[in-house]
Amino acid sequence: MPSSLAVIVLAVGPAVLGQVPWGGVYRSSTVEEGIQRGYADVVRSWGMANLMNSQAAINVEQARKDYLDNRLKATQVYFEMRRYNEEARRAERGVPLSLDQYVKIARQQAPEPLSPTQFDPLTGAIGWPGPLRQPEYQTFRQRIEKL
Repeated sequence: MPSSLAVIVLAVGPAVLGQVPWGGVYRSSTVEEGIQRGYADVVRSWGMANLMNSQAAINVEQARKDYLDNRLKATQVYFEMRRYNEEARRAERGVPLSLDQYVKIARQQAPEPLSPTQFDPLTGAIGWPGPLRQPEYQTFRQRIEKL
């Protein structure tokens, strides 16, 4: 008897498993249920599309806001760096000199006028120093005296 029970279970078992519907769902579906589920999926899809489009619009506006914020910060940093650079250059240059100070410096750096023995203003004769009176400088002296 036990062996015959085992044979029956082995013979009928696969046939019983073949009765399970695809997906493991144990319920029946009617045509009306299928139609209503289809309508519900269409409505749900419209709602999800609207939700996703709304989220996409929010993301676009957030990205634009971030872009404008970044441009504003970049502009602020640019002008701040420019101001810092101007201050650094001004500090390196120091205080500009006054007109009186420039006049004083010009007088200090001006060459000394020639004495009457070095240049006679009435005749225009040049009194050459000893080393330049050598014969090899004769042509140079003549060119200068012609001026």
